[in-house]
Amino acid sequence: MARRRTELEPDLIALCRRRGDDVCVLLVQEQGSRTPSRVVEEFTCPPEGLESRILDARCGRVLAILPSTATLVRTVHVPSGGALQVESAIRIEAESRLLGSASAHRSGLGLIGIEGPTPTGLIVSWPDGLDPGLPELAPEIDVTWIPEIACLAILAGDTPTSLAAVIDGDG
Repeated sequence: MARRRTELEPDLIALCRRRGDDVCVLLVQEQGSRTPSRVVEEFTCPPEGLESRILDARCGRVLAILPSTATLVRTVHVPSGGALQVESAIRIEAESRLLGSASAHRSGLGLIGIEGPTPTGLIVSWPDGLDPGLPELAPEIDVTWIPEIACLAILAGDTPTSLAAVIDGDG
């Protein structure tokens, strides 16, 4: 039976994370650049029900948080310098450390404290063989995979004064 095409809302985002046997979902409505996003709905569902719940909500975009067990993370420290020099040095280090371990679409690079005394590169990859924890979704849903460590890094900011961590007994 052919599936009826649903018009999806591009400014409605589902933030999804596997927790135990279920998937925790936070539906967020983007309001524009000057207005904060707002939470529309929060729910938990089994993985096999995720796609239908997202399509029923007419959500056009999913930000899927990759569990730490599905990612490889490396940090690189480089000497301080100009922002462009630091970024270039970290990118070169990242390329040499990843060298064929993961496809370009399965790797990422974050820069922390780029203008500080100890610029750090956060190199993350999620090889094909590692389980992302979420089912494959319909092709019309735009899925972006986000490593858990990247979520923590953005919360910590450029000059963290305390430790950030996710403590999850379910893994």
